[in-house]
Amino acid sequence: MQRKEIIVIGTSSGGIDAMKALVSELPPDLKASIFVTLHVAPTLLASYPRYLSAQALCPPRTPKTGSV
Repeated sequence: MQRKEIIVIGTSSGGIDAMKALVSELPPDLKASIFVTLHVAPTLLASYPRYLSAQALCPPRTPKTGSV
């Protein structure tokens, strides 16, 4: 069985700057899936992927209900 590396990062809306700094330090050849969990108001949910994408090497996406 192939081993898969997973990194999970969680924060509230007050930790967004720290998360952005962390994302900017990840190496481009990282062999892991990264899951980011943000505790934010539903009205702000759409703006966070755009905010993080300025530093991310791959585009962040907001999951849809029922997606895998």
